[in-house]
Amino acid sequence: MNPDETIEQRLARLQEATLGVKVDPGLFLKVQARINAELGWHEQLLSPAWRLLPAGLVMAAAACLVAYQSERAALVAVVWEEEPIGLVSE
Repeated sequence: MNPDETIEQRLARLQEATLGVKVDPGLFLKVQARINAELGWHEQLLSPAWRLLPAGLVMAAAACLVAYQSERAALVAVVWEEEPIGLVSE
């Protein structure tokens, strides 16, 4: 590497050096298989779970809201049930 070499000169030199390199279509699959072989089962399980975390948080918040509303409705129903209905017993 020449310290006086500019970025453009270096990129041109690297481009010339890599002209003969061919892309292996199965390279991605080989790399992915190797990564999966190195990961344990718990990393493979948690990796997709992080993508579902925002949806889970929204569903948990919605469930809390529904539970709060149904508890309020149940309290209102109990209050109405305990009120006298207007019959006079003798």
